[in-house]
Amino acid sequence: AAWVYCAVSPPFTGPAMQLLLLQFEPALARRLTHRLMSARHGVQWCTHVDQARPLRAFDLALLDIENATAPVMDMLSAWRSGGMTQPVAMVSAREQSRSRAKALLLGADVGLIKPLDVDDVLGWIDSASVRDHPRRQALIDRLRAALDAHRAQSGGAPAVLTALEWAVLLCLAQREGRIYSRAEIEGHLREHGILSAASNSIEVIVSRLRKKVGTELISTHRGIGYRLEI
Repeated sequence: AAWVYCAVSPPFTGPAMQLLLLQFEPALARRLTHRLMSARHGVQWCTHVDQARPLRAFDLALLDIENATAPVMDMLSAWRSGGMTQPVAMVSAREQSRSRAKALLLGADVGLIKPLDVDDVLGWIDSASVRDHPRRQALIDRLRAALDAHRAQSGGAPAVLTALEWAVLLCLAQREGRIYSRAEIEGHLREHGILSAASNSIEVIVSRLRKKVGTELISTHRGIGYRLEI
């Protein structure tokens, strides 16, 4: 059967989150997407488990298990065993209490019951965003302080970064554990008036950063993007 894919990524404005939505009911998916976009969140809507399985560039996942319980459970288990730490909410019918319990054992953070209240989803997103805010904000504050002083260190020795390199580093630090795609990084740089048609590619900038501050700082996820390892 054919499946539909819709990706919406509004500009980063602060608390906005990128949500992976696995939802088999088009009407519900469109209603969720509309409300989430109105709240300045981004949405990747998938209608098939195989489409959602390889994705990593998101902050939270909202997964409906009603029509594909076993495949979704297998996907969640593989995500967690592979080190994926993003918060996950499982959506199910009221009578699927055993499935919700199993999802929590496999690593889901919360179970939501249909009929789904969009305000409950927005509340969960807000709480998940606040949960990891202090550590992430502390890191960003340190990076910004270093940016103001144009100072960084690698193995105890000073490392001089260009404004473009600092901007890429700050983009990757926005969300702890988040993988950012090349397009997202370029969009962040353009919003701040840094990236131009003549600018070096993101791959070259990341390569330079690794040489200056350590190869282990930024990991590459082939076909997905880059992540700051903190």
